[in-house]
Amino acid sequence: MPPDPPIKIASWSLQAVWRKIQYLGLQAAYHEDRAAQTFLRNVMALPYIPADDIEEMFNRLHEQANQNDSLLNLLQYVRKTWIYANRWDPTTWSAYRRNIRTNNDIEGWHNRINQQASNRHQLPFYELVKLLHKKAKTVDLQVELVSQRKLTRIQRKQYLELQSHIIRLWDRFDNDEIDVYRLLTECSTLAVPSVCTSD
Repeated sequence: MPPDPPIKIASWSLQAVWRKIQYLGLQAAYHEDRAAQTFLRNVMALPYIPADDIEEMFNRLHEQANQNDSLLNLLQYVRKTWIYANRWDPTTWSAYRRNIRTNNDIEGWHNRINQQASNRHQLPFYELVKLLHKKAKTVDLQVELVSQRKLTRIQRKQYLELQSHIIRLWDRFDNDEIDVYRLLTECSTLAVPSVCTSD
């Protein structure tokens, strides 16, 4: 059996940071102010650059915050939670040169479990244990099939296109055609939703 992969936390940018943006009252600025949206998208795109460059780009973003208290509070959160955290350093959550994944796989698994449990909200504990045990018995087989490339993941066209665009950006960066800041800003326009309504 192949060794367990290291834990990677790349989806933080569109979830935890977005929740913090909302908590700090920056959601309206994200929707209405193009400069604020660009800044916030760059913060959320940090996982798409190499781990060794994240601190430098974070510091550059900090300089751009222009004494805006809400932006500085957001950056303080990112610094404490992600940049200089004891639990997760940038090497654990950088998505650079990794497949871009969504949580659709987990949601699909959860939906299948719910269907097998007949969508019962109050499934008795021992029935849940039996159901999970049945699922766990298939894990070794699935790992073996994946390692033999006999079991593959179906990916929607839009995610395949996004992945290929980002890979091309990574290639351009690796070939010194663009610098790390350009990589960050280009990834932010591809991978982080744009919802700005102002011109």
